[in-house]
Amino acid sequence: MKPCLSPLFQAQSIHVRFDLPGDLPRAQAHIIPLQQAILHLSGLVAESFPGGTLIVQGMAQASSVGLTFSAESPRQKTAILSAELANGISLVRQVVEACGGTLDTTWEHSKFSGVLSLNAREQNPVVLVIDDNQDTLLLLERFLAHSPYTFVGANQPEQALPLLEQHRPAIVLLDVMLPETDGWSLLAQVKRHPLGNVPVVISTILPQEKLASMLGADAFIQKPFTARQLFDLFEKLGF
Repeated sequence: MKPCLSPLFQAQSIHVRFDLPGDLPRAQAHIIPLQQAILHLSGLVAESFPGGTLIVQGMAQASSVGLTFSAESPRQKTAILSAELANGISLVRQVVEACGGTLDTTWEHSKFSGVLSLNAREQNPVVLVIDDNQDTLLLLERFLAHSPYTFVGANQPEQALPLLEQHRPAIVLLDVMLPETDGWSLLAQVKRHPLGNVPVVISTILPQEKLASMLGADAFIQKPFTARQLFDLFEKLGF
């Protein structure tokens, strides 16, 4: 997050400190919209406290995980909550609530504080793999066997949506060359589904990353790939 906002922090002369323990539980939320909400909130706060300090800390309780934000600036005697800033925070709150979380914010004199809270995952995130090649399914099952992910696989495209509803996966890994239909059609079906905000990764032997992005995929990985390449991609997606 910090690299994305570094130009804004530098322009506003903001000192930022992140305190995010490595053992924080995973949040029970789709990470991509949540990341965008956190980035937007951090940007709003940075613009409101030029020359100040922003501290972002991770927190964990029995069944929840989240972030606390605190900011203040010696240049301001009173923090001004403009209509534009209020609308921005309201938009962030809507995204957080759509992810199943809450966002509480407080403005007091020259200080801002915020608490973003989400339910913690009770189990490892599920990776749903749709691929008609049984050897590929077995290989991916081995990749995920001793990892923080749970494997669910199917070799028939018609199984995809029922499994999506049954397991509520964190990621869908979708082959393009499938019997009777193709992965692009199935990608469109998944994205139209009420649970279609799940990240979908297209996997194929052809170099079709641009096409995958144009058709709505969240990421692309070209076959053959290693377990390390797959896990790096999952981490890039926030899982």
